[in-house]
Amino acid sequence: MTGKPSEAEAEFRLALPISQKLANENPAVIAFSKDLASVLWGLGRSQHRTGRFAKAIEPLRRAIALGEAIHDLDVYVLYGLASSHASMASLAADPRAGLSTGVAKDESDRAMATLRWAVTAGVRNRAELNSDPTLESLRQRGDFRLLLMDLATPADPFPQDK
Repeated sequence: MTGKPSEAEAEFRLALPISQKLANENPAVIAFSKDLASVLWGLGRSQHRTGRFAKAIEPLRRAIALGEAIHDLDVYVLYGLASSHASMASLAADPRAGLSTGVAKDESDRAMATLRWAVTAGVRNRAELNSDPTLESLRQRGDFRLLLMDLATPADPFPQDK
């Protein structure tokens, strides 16, 4: 996102019908489904960041459903899913979104499970995980802090001399 969520939202809105058409007309081309999910994630996150909580729910839910249906889950799709679940958790925690607090816990748990999967698949950038605004709702969780600690630990912390 550009740091200007209103401008980003306008760009995602322009991209949405194109991505939707490509995905609909070419269901066997996974790249088009990934692109559509990415546009939906961006649209939902930009709406969330501009304080339009109720509007952000639908594109985030669509992005999550689409992302979970993709069989070729790479680190980008997994990270997008995790951040979308985290965004939904953040939305559900705010009464203006009209979601129950139970949704917040469920989405937060899903975000962490997917984020752990993304790390297993190759996400390694601790700094990004620690600064990504879409993951803010996870930062106070003990399992999130443990995940960051795991990433700080070398793969072989006690190498043997040869």
